[in-house]
Amino acid sequence: MPSPIDPPEGCRFHTRCPFATDKCREEIPVLETKDEIYDGEHTVACHYALDIQQGKHKPKYEMTNVRKVLDEEGTGNEGDSKQLEEAKE
Repeated sequence: MPSPIDPPEGCRFHTRCPFATDKCREEIPVLETKDEIYDGEHTVACHYALDIQQGKHKPKYEMTNVRKVLDEEGTGNEGDSKQLEEAKE
């Protein structure tokens, strides 16, 4: 995980993003409105946001939904979801 005090060059997320390329390591992406991706106005700073959403840019490694895996294994913090449900009531 990169240091927030001394972030890496380029995109701040390139060290942990499965979609990162050399471009991400070299250039800071511009924050842009991407109405094509989401209903309504949404801003994103990613060189490949549209391509990722359209399935044109594939990850370099498999991503895991950590929360889902932990919940399925029964090793997640079930108390968190219980607290969230109680807070909604």
